[in-house]
Amino acid sequence: MSKKIVLIIDNDSRVRSQIIECLGNTCEVIEADDGVKGLRYATKNSPDIIFVDWKAPFVTGETFCNFLPKSLNFKNSKVVFMSAWPDNVAMDFKNTHSFIKKPLLREDIQRAVA
Repeated sequence: MSKKIVLIIDNDSRVRSQIIECLGNTCEVIEADDGVKGLRYATKNSPDIIFVDWKAPFVTGETFCNFLPKSLNFKNSKVVFMSAWPDNVAMDFKNTHSFIKKPLLREDIQRAVA
């Protein structure tokens, strides 16, 4: 069985490292430190799971989410939004996709990948 491909889009290297550490070697992980790089990778490679910071630089989580329905590349991707300010995340995005609050908890990361 092949490993899931996980894309992490967050400008904070500590958050990316925390997710990578939690996943161990169970997934193939790709990192992007801004939304443009993440969106570019995602549209070309269709990762299985995408962790995206709601306030990611250049392409925010909201912009990313608005792009999703326009791209067939994302039809099988699970998107997990992350934010330290959950009240700023629109409710319809929370209800449509996965959402975890920062600081991230190990069990939330593992649940998102399961």
